Amino acid sequence: LAPVITEPQGACAALQWLVKEMESRYEILKLIGVRNIESFNTRTINKEFEITLNKEIPAKMPYIVGIIDE
Repeated sequence: LAPVITEPQGACAALQWLVKEMESRYEILKLIGVRNIESFNTRTINKEFEITLNKEIPAKMPYIVGIIDE
C-alpha cells in the first residue's frame, strides 16, 4: 500500500491511516456479526441485509500488515 517510509511525518500519517482503517474494519465486522477477517471472508453474503447497513461492505477483506523497524 505504501513504499518504505523514512520520515517521521510520513510514518505518523501512515500509522494514522492504519488506525482509521482498523476502526472502519472493526465497525464492518460488528455490523456483519463476525469476529475476524477469516469469518468475514467465508461468510454467506446476504446482499439484501448488507444494503440496509448504510456502509459499503466489501465482498472480501484482505489482510493488512504493517512492519515497523527502528
